[in-house]
Amino acid sequence: MPRVELSPAHQYKKPSLSNLLFVIVVFLLYVGAAKRPGIACGFVLSSYAMEQFAQAFVPIASTNDALCNYLTAGSVLVAITAQFSRHGSKVLRLTLPMGLGLLLLLYCYATSVWSIFPSTTLTALRTQIPYLVVFVGLAPLVLQELRDLEDCLNSVIISSMVSLTGIVLFATWGSRGIMIAGWEANPLALAQVAGALLIVATLTGQVRKMLPRTWIAALVAIGITCLVIFIRTAARGQTMAAFAIILAFSLAGKNKYWVPIVLLGVVALFGSGLMEEEIATNAARWDRDKMQGDMDDGRVDVALQLIRFWSSREVPQLVLGLGHAASQDPRLLGGYPHVVPLEVLAEEGILGFMIYVSAVGVAARYYLRAQGQYLGQAKPIVRVIWALFVFEFVLTFKQGTLLGAASFLLLLVLPGVLTRKNFTSTQDSRAG
Repeated sequence: MPRVELSPAHQYKKPSLSNLLFVIVVFLLYVGAAKRPGIACGFVLSSYAMEQFAQAFVPIASTNDALCNYLTAGSVLVAITAQFSRHGSKVLRLTLPMGLGLLLLLYCYATSVWSIFPSTTLTALRTQIPYLVVFVGLAPLVLQELRDLEDCLNSVIISSMVSLTGIVLFATWGSRGIMIAGWEANPLALAQVAGALLIVATLTGQVRKMLPRTWIAALVAIGITCLVIFIRTAARGQTMAAFAIILAFSLAGKNKYWVPIVLLGVVALFGSGLMEEEIATNAARWDRDKMQGDMDDGRVDVALQLIRFWSSREVPQLVLGLGHAASQDPRLLGGYPHVVPLEVLAEEGILGFMIYVSAVGVAARYYLRAQGQYLGQAKPIVRVIWALFVFEFVLTFKQGTLLGAASFLLLLVLPGVLTRKNFTSTQDSRAG
């Protein structure tokens, strides 16, 4: 996404008090992670929105790009420490999905040995591996019982809604994304969180549990906020994927919560005409020819260019790959190809691609196993995690890069804990 500069008169002047408030909020989030460890998993799934919200209004966050990532990883460490004190060493028991996820990360790091652009590979790994190891290796371990999983989903709802609402109401918007320190942030990340929030809110009864008297109003508010994000970011893939997954999983599970949020949200936004100008501004992006052209030129052609380069190399590089992030070197593409499976095939080679496919396949099998393992109140909670995984996996075909997809990697390794024999749940909610 090209950076759009703001004139000094339009740049948001952040008060120094915001730094202090930010520190206080982070402290409270850490206290919450210590008391209810599951919410740290929710922070990871909401991290893109929380990061942009913090960077838009807090100077220390806007001037330190990796700060929010490390703070999120820190909350996971606090949560895992709390779980270790409660459950002992069994918390650290690895599962097959987790092992494959970690193996994939290790293999990405190993490619630095034979990378065609070693400095580019090492630079990318240094900025991503430290907190991804925490997200992939430790975040799933904070879920030791069903209550932790519920806390995770509640955290997604609250943290995403607060962040997105603050961004919608108070942030300065550029052409499609919000302005942060004079440049336009990635709009797709916001739409991705909005899609995940919409899925969680509609496929479970968590909102009704938290707000039993005003749950319909809360669902409508969530729907309106998410639709505003979809319209302002003009994120086509995220919008279509979110609604398709909500519809598919709602019909499959005979779920009723998606009806008020979708229908009333659409009526409130499009019926009022309050965003008529913004809808008109981005209407061209929904033209069929425009969508097809963007997919062909910005995704498929670039990815195929990378594959053609990789396929022309010697056998060792075909098997082992060009090296992680090689496509981002200016001597090749100068950026990632946005189609993660093909990126993995070229950069990690046939061997790395086999690890990737195995990890995705095992995760899907574990999710399906968990679907038949839980009954009652637990079933929609487990189902929505499966829906989030499908959502994030679909998005890997049109945006981002492998190690930049923290939410996808977390959901890739998460199902192992759901099927463990020692994973406890609320009374009468698990199949005997």
